[in-house]
Amino acid sequence: MANPEHLEILKQGAEVWNEWCAKHSGVRPDLSEANLPWAVLRNANLSGATLRRAHLSEALLNSATLSGADLSGIDRTKVDLSAAVLD
Repeated sequence: MANPEHLEILKQGAEVWNEWCAKHSGVRPDLSEANLPWAVLRNANLSGATLRRAHLSEALLNSATLSGADLSGIDRTKVDLSAAVLD
């Protein structure tokens, strides 16, 4: 289950999320099982985040950084990962 605080910050958009992540660099964001269909997360820094079994169908993750993120079991139906960093 996603950490409610992390989920609320992410729902404020990539800019707010990235600022929070920069201030909390030692925290591994837990967004497991989050319900984020159609989320607009362009340029979001999701490095190291746990997104296990998250519902991301039709989300916009273009140019997002997902290095080291746990993406196991995610629903990625029609997810835009163009120019995303996945390594």
